[in-house]
Amino acid sequence: MALLHRYQSTMHGNYKKFILIFGPVAAIALILSVIARYYLFDPIATPVSWTDNVVLAICLVAFTLLYRTTLPEKKVTFKEIFLLTVGLSCVAAVLYALYLWFYGTHTDTEFVQRFTESELAKHSPEEPGYDAAVEQIKVMATPKYLAFMGFVYTVVTSFILGFFVALLFKTEKSPLHTKK
Repeated sequence: MALLHRYQSTMHGNYKKFILIFGPVAAIALILSVIARYYLFDPIATPVSWTDNVVLAICLVAFTLLYRTTLPEKKVTFKEIFLLTVGLSCVAAVLYALYLWFYGTHTDTEFVQRFTESELAKHSPEEPGYDAAVEQIKVMATPKYLAFMGFVYTVVTSFILGFFVALLFKTEKSPLHTKK
């Protein structure tokens, strides 16, 4: 624990306000990717796909760069960027999960069926425990569960993406806090 308290970082901007403003924008981008896939080529079959991860990564990079330009000296630490990206993603994940529930319930009622079929395709009828797996998948295949999984996957992905975005775009290293 002492290692964590050795560094004293300065927050240079109002990242909380930025999270509340641009978190919903990131959610809208995720929702638009789902809508575009539904109407253009391939309706989703899982709560989070690679296109959602790419959209989230683009949003995190763009909003981090935008945040950095709003700072007076354009100095930002790893901690500040990491908190910004995770905060943006958590707000986006909540709104995205709400949309996934609405999407599975009202917009695309076959979403749950496609999810069930894609999960069942991963199992072979000859493998032991196939019947239990089928029952478990059928229990899990509800719009509520898929929305929850969309939230969890988005938050977990945001931690990973946020770490790399923070490593790439930090401009200042936190000074070492020494005891006197």
